[in-house]
Amino acid sequence: WASKIKDQFYKTKQNAQAYPYVWGSYIVVYGTLGLWLTYRWRKLRKTENNVRLLHDRLRKLV
Repeated sequence: WASKIKDQFYKTKQNAQAYPYVWGSYIVVYGTLGLWLTYRWRKLRKTENNVRLLHDRLRKLV
């Protein structure tokens, strides 16, 4: 079982050394996508919290 993992690791390592620009572009694209999704997720959570606060204030006023 461990040997299969090692074999797959070495195959992946050889492929990355053979095609560095392809792997680099994957890292850039998916890394940027991950950062953007994280940014949007946090912005959404912040907006939801602000809506809850405003809703509570409105409830207290009425």
